[in-house]
This record gives sequence, structure tokens and C-alpha cells, in this order.
Amino acid sequence: MPEKMKPVDRRVVKTKKAIKNAFARLLTQKDINDITVSDIAAMADINRKTFYNYYAGVHEVVDEIENDLIVRFDMVLTEFDFTKNINHPYMIFEKITAIINTDMDFFGFLLSLNANVSLVTKLVDMLKQKVKAILQKYMDIDEHKLDVMLEFMI
Repeated sequence: MPEKMKPVDRRVVKTKKAIKNAFARLLTQKDINDITVSDIAAMADINRKTFYNYYAGVHEVVDEIENDLIVRFDMVLTEFDFTKNINHPYMIFEKITAIINTDMDFFGFLLSLNANVSLVTKLVDMLKQKVKAILQKYMDIDEHKLDVMLEFMI
């Protein structure tokens, strides 16, 4: 018999969102390796103990952000009808832009020009590889041309 899913506590969601937003904001000011738990806690207006209730450290926050974004982007790619829209691959990026628009504060900090580029680069590379793999299934196109097309679109 399947276990009943425990309802998500809105306070937990709100606290984790504050932590992630604080982390993203700090990326605009510091290198990822220079961000501390104390920095995040202060920016999120929580104490360190509260931070440690949810995360073991800064890199666990990074992992969760990456995993959340990968899942969200992957859902878009999975649901996209490539056979119907093969001539309009830019529509994929419209859907991804819609995801970004759902939490503009967070993504604004994360994608800021001053932000640490390693996290953003990792996410962009993941997105390019997934889209490339899917498009190669449906399009007979030279790999180099596809790379150029994806660079341009992204």
C-alpha cells in the first residue's frame, strides 16, 4: 500500500526559497567558493541553525538549485512536441523563458551579469546538451550547424 504523501509545509517552502534567493543574490557579489552559511543566513534573515535544518552546507544549496532547474527544464523538453514543432525549435526557449518568468527575482540574481558564471554555465551547458540530443533524433542536421544554432538561440 503506498504511503500517503505528506503535505508540504508552506513555512519550509518559504524558508528554502529565502535561502536560495539569498544565495543567488550573494552570487552577484562573491565567488561561489567565498559564500558562507553565515552570509546566506544573514541575507535570508534566518539563523544558521535554521539553515542547517535544511542543508548541510552551501554546496548542498547549489546542488538543490541545479537539480530543481534540471527537473523543470527537463519537464519542458519532455512535454514539447518535437514532431509538430520541429521547424520552430525556438519555441523550446519560449517555454524555458516562461519558467524563468515564474520567479523573476531568483533568476534575476542567478543570471545577473555579475553573478558567478560557473553555475550559470553549467545550467546552460546542460540545457544545450539535452536540446541537442533531442533535436538530433528529429532533425537530419550537421552537428556543427546544430551547435551553432543552439549557441545562437541560447
